[in-house]
Amino acid sequence: MAGDIQVNLRIPPDLKQKLQEQAQFHGRSLNLEMNYRLVNSFSTPNDSYADIIQKMDEIVARHHKTKRLSAIKERLNTVLVELCKVPMIRQLAPARIAYELGYERADEVIRWFEGDLEPTFTQLEQLADYLGCHAAWLMFDEGCPYPTKNKDFSNLNTVEAVVEFCFEPEVGFDEVQKVSFIRNNIHTGEVLIIKQFDQKHAQVYITNIHLSDIVGATGARMQALFVLALRAICKSSEYKHRAMSYLFDAEVCEQLKQGMQHPLKLMARTTFIPWMDDIWDRYMYEKQDADYYWHGYRDVCFRVQAYINEDPKLRACYDQSKP
Repeated sequence: MAGDIQVNLRIPPDLKQKLQEQAQFHGRSLNLEMNYRLVNSFSTPNDSYADIIQKMDEIVARHHKTKRLSAIKERLNTVLVELCKVPMIRQLAPARIAYELGYERADEVIRWFEGDLEPTFTQLEQLADYLGCHAAWLMFDEGCPYPTKNKDFSNLNTVEAVVEFCFEPEVGFDEVQKVSFIRNNIHTGEVLIIKQFDQKHAQVYITNIHLSDIVGATGARMQALFVLALRAICKSSEYKHRAMSYLFDAEVCEQLKQGMQHPLKLMARTTFIPWMDDIWDRYMYEKQDADYYWHGYRDVCFRVQAYINEDPKLRACYDQSKP
């Protein structure tokens, strides 16, 4: 911090122990305790109590400002590194960010990333939008940089409602450029959905859909409705080219749910697996092995088809969309 000088001081162990005890007693750091005692040692009879308190307040304020600058610097550089690992994103530097944000000079933005200057809250919100992370995390370290959302599919009662959700953009975005349907490649087969809005921004949704024999109340109906929605998407000239399916291992799914890594970076590590094209197509899954995509895959296909056949509304929807 400008104005402060770092001094390496050798002191006896017992003195350090006493200072640590006093620091803990007063609820401050060892550094602040030592500063307090040094400042106090130079007080004179002419110094008022208010003068001493003011000096200590200044020291504490500088200390806390230094901590915040360091924390913001760390968060800024964390999301910058994450963004640079997203496909189709050029290698960014603070100077390039300054230029793209419309600044005439780069020095102010460079100082943000070096921890020498704190951005305003408005500037932090602007940076969060540019870097594709959560503004509250960048400003206050609240939550995580890429928070997920929970989506309860039991509230969606029609195929149209499911499809509409999949391609409905979040507030602030014009469209969903791509939807990724991810099955966690474990026995429960939970489904995650990622909506990508542009090259930098995406939203991960944790759903209560399981493509496996793990189904609870309304689970079988949700499975069937979801599969019919995939069928509708695959048959739609508007949506088909914007939807893809994947199988992720449990570790990557957990990383997505934790929200500490950019979801589009994690997506780049995987390969498209076309289970969404086959899971509803009897002509395909009857020819495939029982565990073609995952263990118990074909059992899920037959069970979903049986449920559709037994449910008049779902059967009508299925028949209506036949070629």
